[in-house]
Amino acid sequence: MILKRLRLSFARRIRWTPLLLSACFTVCPGTFAEAQDLPVMDGLLLWLDATDSSTLFQDDALTVPALAGDPIGGWFDKSGNEFHATQPLEEARPTYDMTGISGLPAVSLSGSEASGMYISDDLQLLRPYTVFIVNQYDGPIHGRTLQSQDINWLHGLWGGNPAHYAEGWVSINRLAEDGVVYVEDATGQPGGDSTFFINGIDRTVSSAPAGEPGRLGLASVGMFPGEVSDADVAEIVIYDRVLDDSQLSTMRDFFYNKYTVTRLDETIESPLNTVLSGEIGAFTGGDPDDGLDFTGNFVYAFDVGGPGGTSVGDANFEDGSELGLDPGTGVFITDANEIEAWHVPEYGDSVDDDALEFVMQSIRWNTPPGLEIDLPVEDGLYQLQLMFAENCCERGFDISVEGEMAIDNIDLPGLQEGIANPSQGVFFRDTISVTDGTLNIVLGGENARKSDNNPILSALTLEYLGAAGPAGDFNGNGQLDAEDIDLLSAAISDNSTDSKFDVNGDGEITRADRAFWVEDLKQTYFGDSNLDGVFDTTDFVTVFVQGEYEDDIAGNSGWADGDWNGDTEFDSSDFVEAFQGNGFEQGPRAAVASVPEPASWLLALFGLGAVIRRGRRS
Repeated sequence: MILKRLRLSFARRIRWTPLLLSACFTVCPGTFAEAQDLPVMDGLLLWLDATDSSTLFQDDALTVPALAGDPIGGWFDKSGNEFHATQPLEEARPTYDMTGISGLPAVSLSGSEASGMYISDDLQLLRPYTVFIVNQYDGPIHGRTLQSQDINWLHGLWGGNPAHYAEGWVSINRLAEDGVVYVEDATGQPGGDSTFFINGIDRTVSSAPAGEPGRLGLASVGMFPGEVSDADVAEIVIYDRVLDDSQLSTMRDFFYNKYTVTRLDETIESPLNTVLSGEIGAFTGGDPDDGLDFTGNFVYAFDVGGPGGTSVGDANFEDGSELGLDPGTGVFITDANEIEAWHVPEYGDSVDDDALEFVMQSIRWNTPPGLEIDLPVEDGLYQLQLMFAENCCERGFDISVEGEMAIDNIDLPGLQEGIANPSQGVFFRDTISVTDGTLNIVLGGENARKSDNNPILSALTLEYLGAAGPAGDFNGNGQLDAEDIDLLSAAISDNSTDSKFDVNGDGEITRADRAFWVEDLKQTYFGDSNLDGVFDTTDFVTVFVQGEYEDDIAGNSGWADGDWNGDTEFDSSDFVEAFQGNGFEQGPRAAVASVPEPASWLLALFGLGAVIRRGRRS
């Protein structure tokens, strides 16, 4: 091995291009005169570049140049170390695709049982290393692209995912789409400390894996020859060291620009911890002022990773593990991974603090698509509470309840104020009206800003609050109020498909549902800002006191502020909406026998609004 390292060191000290030029006079389809160095050359072990046509050959002796559509028996290593990739069997050779990746040439693997290439046995890849690959799936067979011949090690694509495995998962948590280019880099320090990036995003799940791949191969050539791929590979670059952050960034930019790759970290639009329903936050223990609610009539309380048998306040936690869950209850939690000794919290010294510490020690977790939980209940109003403790990773996922997303891109370490913070956990809480006999919860989804999308859960409680509210009670407080009509307006604006907002039952969620909510369910008029059942001068006083009439602040008004047409603004169009309803000073809707012609009150209000607006701005 010492001799090997010495030979490689010598090879790197000389310019390899003149050597290749002299060789190409007899064996190459062109010359390397146009070839350029990589942005980082120090420590270069291997450089396979299909976009350089002069590196591809039909035979494993690298003597017959390959043209478009030809089988590839040899792929020349541009590092100068002669670690060429070859395939002696004609039937196992990939093909030369001139426009395989982003319109650039690539080596196309067929997905057949033997399709692959041997990278020279002279290359023994040990730690430290940095590995880059540019690849994509191009068909239904989703196996490996780059793997080890000696151990279970892979980098690139595997099982329908971009992934890196080094005798342990460094990362596998993003679904790979056919025809999408993935530029992936991995680093490995001696003894561990591994990383994995995909198109600009740190997707490292665990830095602990420390496998040393040794000999390498493409697709079928390796420890798992059956895990072949319909895939294209354009470039592989390997270094015998871990590049520093600046060099990694330079190399990534080189590949992203060359292959016109959209960096994921430049296209993220969804912010973290977007609350669509309910609330999220940190808790510090089991006592009443610590952030959680353990007072009430609890239908369920589960320690989902086990072992249960602990009470916190009024909640008696049962064993919710796969073995401990009683199938006779009808409760379903996705059979997944469980860790009983996951976390060691330290919330405080009270009885409830100590009990909650016991509950929060374990988790149930799963890879995407995640965890699904079904809780059979009688129809009614409930408070759901989910509890999380992050102990290892930059983790994020989504929370959906009753088929609607409640939390988009939850950031557990951020809410918990650090990974493995023993003094804080994270909660999600929401009030939910159940009308179909089952409460459904899903933890999963893609959070591109977090490296680990595997959802976890330590515990849950479900508290019965009472009978379900009336139709149109979207916030679940048992009455029809301004928040409900604002939620309906938002659902219409967002083109929601949630059937609960289809209050008129016509199969669509439109402005007709707003009219039905106001006039039929609430039995009032557009313009009744305080929702007392009548539309009169009191409503105008109420909204003008809010000071939001044509205030030039976008999206800040609701029904109670004068936004009667549902566009989140209070302006003259809202008076038009109210005028069309002809309900001003007509008393309760149910008592109206006839509706007179509108009077001059509307014009007077326009004038009043203008005076108020001028006064506020002066």
